[in-house]
Amino acid sequence: MEKIFFPALEKLDKERKWCQDDSAEYWIYGYGRIGKETLETLVKRNKQVKGIIDKKKDVESVNGIPVIEPEQWKQYESGIVLICTDVFYDEIKQELLQKNIHTFAPYYSIYLGRELDYSEYNKVNRVLAQIQYNQEAVKYNDVVLEGLDVVITERCSLKCKECSNLMQYFSHPQNADYEDVMTSLVRVLKKVKYIKDINILGGEPFMNKEWHKYVLEIMKYENIGNILIHTNGTILPAEEELKKIKDKRVVFKLSNYGNVSVNLEGIVKLLKKHEICYTVAKVTEWVRCGDIYQHNRSEAENRKVYNACCMKGVLSLKNGKIFGCPFAGNAAALQAVPQEINEGVPVSEEDMLTEIKELKEKKFLKACDYCEGRPIGFYDIPAAEQIREPREYEQFVYKK
Repeated sequence: MEKIFFPALEKLDKERKWCQDDSAEYWIYGYGRIGKETLETLVKRNKQVKGIIDKKKDVESVNGIPVIEPEQWKQYESGIVLICTDVFYDEIKQELLQKNIHTFAPYYSIYLGRELDYSEYNKVNRVLAQIQYNQEAVKYNDVVLEGLDVVITERCSLKCKECSNLMQYFSHPQNADYEDVMTSLVRVLKKVKYIKDINILGGEPFMNKEWHKYVLEIMKYENIGNILIHTNGTILPAEEELKKIKDKRVVFKLSNYGNVSVNLEGIVKLLKKHEICYTVAKVTEWVRCGDIYQHNRSEAENRKVYNACCMKGVLSLKNGKIFGCPFAGNAAALQAVPQEINEGVPVSEEDMLTEIKELKEKKFLKACDYCEGRPIGFYDIPAAEQIREPREYEQFVYKK
């Protein structure tokens, strides 16, 4: 893959110069996925990391680098503080300013104006996509989407009891029809100005032998930031198909569920061989959200559930309609909620954009009352607990 430069970003000129100083020393604030990736890059570049600051400290050190809680951090400590979060950036920024600390920067400052290889690019492409998303959202009144799930199969190589996408309920799971899905998706892509993330998922997308056809076709469109393929690490894709992927926007998102992700290492080996971007997330905990039943919450309670949800704003394309979240789309496909709860927007309608805008602006979805909710950062059960048979549920009768 060709070398890629990450833009200098004029508004972060001061931070860029700090990070281009070879003598700079760093603190990593936040040791989640982004913090780990940032540390990996700094170590690879032989940069001096003084320590890691993390509110959920669970280890004393990482490869000899001390890990401390914010309260343990002395104000007089020197060095550049890299804020390694997108969600809580402003909160941490204010915290540092209150401590009279001004040498801080967003984590991606270490990439600004630098030449990147493919492995570094996958760490920062989401930042570029977010920047473009923000610009497009300001520039245009037309719909700009932060994310769109494209469900290409209900089939899965695992049967997780608490799957948030409800795959554990499908007794006769099917692959999506390629022509139908792409016809719907192309209609959307030709209507909207920009989609930050296209998520290709199921089920397990590699259960659909046509998965690569979706990727190659979607790659033809320029108004997309990231093309993300979500896999559980159980199925080794054909190398011949991987060879065809030559687009830096494509990122394989691998979930590592331990012993059940039996082909994880093999997939990573293939992706490295062909210089295809990927991430691996070790997943040990989930939030319990696999049940489907009516909670009879008040409007205020459903708003609270929706506002806290990690899937808020992530639209889902399923059976020719766009739904407000993956739960809503799959619950409708299962007929696990009353037909009047079905808020899917048919992509064939002329006023599709208007209806999608209205869907995005909702304070909560009708389907929220049938969902446990998926609050950001909350975990209460072991991940990927397996069951043998599909779960039972109440199925409603839908009129044609």
